[in-house]
Amino acid sequence: MNVIFKPKAEETIQNIAEFVDDMNVAGAEGRWAEKFIEHVYKVGELESLKFPLCNNESLAKEGIAA
Repeated sequence: MNVIFKPKAEETIQNIAEFVDDMNVAGAEGRWAEKFIEHVYKVGELESLKFPLCNNESLAKEGIAA
C-alpha cells in the first residue's frame, strides 16, 4: 500500500506535534512526529491486513484508509 499524506493530514500531524512539544520537553515535537510517521509507513507495508488502516469494511473495500 502506498502511503500519501494529504495536506490536511500533514497540518493535523503538525498541530499534534506542536501540542506534544508544549506538554513535554523541547524537541519532543520532532521525535513524536518522526515516530508517528514511521509507524504509519510500517503499518502501510503489511500485506496481510484484510482492511488496511480502516475499521469500516465498505470504506476499506474502496481503498480508503481512515
